[in-house]
Amino acid sequence: MRQQALLANSNDAEARRSVTEESLHVQQELARLKEAPEHRRAVLLQEIEQIEEGIADLVETIDPATVKRLNTLLRSAREEISNENWSGVRQLVQQAHTVFRRALYEQPGFIMAMFERFAAERHVALDKNLHDRLVEQGHTVFEQQDIESLREIISMIVRNRMPNETESSGVVMLAGLMR
Repeated sequence: MRQQALLANSNDAEARRSVTEESLHVQQELARLKEAPEHRRAVLLQEIEQIEEGIADLVETIDPATVKRLNTLLRSAREEISNENWSGVRQLVQQAHTVFRRALYEQPGFIMAMFERFAAERHVALDKNLHDRLVEQGHTVFEQQDIESLREIISMIVRNRMPNETESSGVVMLAGLMR
């Protein structure tokens, strides 16, 4: 809250730098806490449960082989938690995240929601005119339910965005899936 007030009331580069540094410090502290031995189990179980909830929500639309693969990965991750093999758990959870994201990417509803989100974020576009043209094209193919063309437009919108520390890894991953 304090940082938001500071940014809202200042155009000063020093104020922005200060807020950025504090934000980075908070992110580093959160990462440190997640990796603390006393929190590892809870954090990893939470990640597994989030993926399981996502699978449950989409089980009717995801390929059965993908569901089976995800369940195998998550069952193995739980076994590795009981063995306290933290690096093995992280690898399995990361693989499950990747498989789940790919399954999401195949869902037309997810692609349409992603387009709507990126279309509304004109403020992070490097070239606002390009963003506007891409959004207009996107609305046209959106109405035609042309999911493949919409994927391509989303990829172009993502490449026209300013990097953002809090979402950069997710956006880069999504952009990579779109190629």
